[in-house]
Amino acid sequence: NLQGDEFKNYREQQKDIGRFWYRFPTGESGADVFDRTKQWWDSCIMGHNLRPGRTRVDTVVVVTHGLTMRIILMQLFGWSPSTVNTVWN
Repeated sequence: NLQGDEFKNYREQQKDIGRFWYRFPTGESGADVFDRTKQWWDSCIMGHNLRPGRTRVDTVVVVTHGLTMRIILMQLFGWSPSTVNTVWN
């Protein structure tokens, strides 16, 4: 867990770079999560709906962490990184 003065320094760097783009040490940036969730969504959800003979899925329940949920919403609603930066858990 990142705590103390070291974490304060990382938060300052994050402010300069932006929440979506900043990657904490040993962590992921919002951009990293975007790539990972986009691949999951396209292969699992869209892949299912586009496969012939499958019943289309219109409702999906996703249980996840806050950042991943914001990134999924970003993809679904076409939010920009600036918009994602205004949304908090």
